[in-house]
Amino acid sequence: MKKRHIFILTALAVLTLTSTCPVFAKPAEPTTPADRIAATEQRARAAFATANWPGAQALYILVADARPSDAGPAARLMVASHMRGDSTVTDRAFVNALSASAPLLPMLDSLEVVMGAAGCRAAYPTLLIRQAQAHPYIARPLYSRLLTHATRRHDGAEMIKYATLMLRARPDDVTALDALAWGQLYTGDSDAAEQTWRKILSIDPRNAAALTALGTLLSDSRPSEALDY
Repeated sequence: MKKRHIFILTALAVLTLTSTCPVFAKPAEPTTPADRIAATEQRARAAFATANWPGAQALYILVADARPSDAGPAARLMVASHMRGDSTVTDRAFVNALSASAPLLPMLDSLEVVMGAAGCRAAYPTLLIRQAQAHPYIARPLYSRLLTHATRRHDGAEMIKYATLMLRARPDDVTALDALAWGQLYTGDSDAAEQTWRKILSIDPRNAAALTALGTLLSDSRPSEALDY
């Protein structure tokens, strides 16, 4: 058989395969609104993954408008907008998600993870502080999250800052007091840390974390007193 005939037969076989085999067939166009949004979200994820921030922002606006209570797209929209330096859209995305009853804590979880993936985790506290100042009614859970963020990094100064903010409303919050004590210890003020742990024990005499921390703190300088804890 001539080479030309072989080429034609091969081309016909490939054409037949691509027109009948679902592996090679052209994907069907989305037909339902849900399908169209899912396709839009795929494009948004691709834009986000390649740091195409204008494209990611535009596409995630469409997704967030269609699924306003979904924390994931809201978080990605906020990050894409932040990377563009567009704080207006960032803040609006946050408000819209809350207005649509998006769960706050999962949204903050998504936001921290996505900001880390985008290389802008350092801006996470700034973004949350701005929201806390703009929306005082949710300031406490935001400060709590900031305190957790600082505690994970052993950032003593930040721990003191956010624990103090939380204690303004609830001076007997032993969790915030414990974080305050560790922040004081990390910044070298062991005397203040001791007094803070003693304050916790005045509120909750059986608080295991404060008993252990205070006993450990006193074990070097006042070992006989440490035995009481």
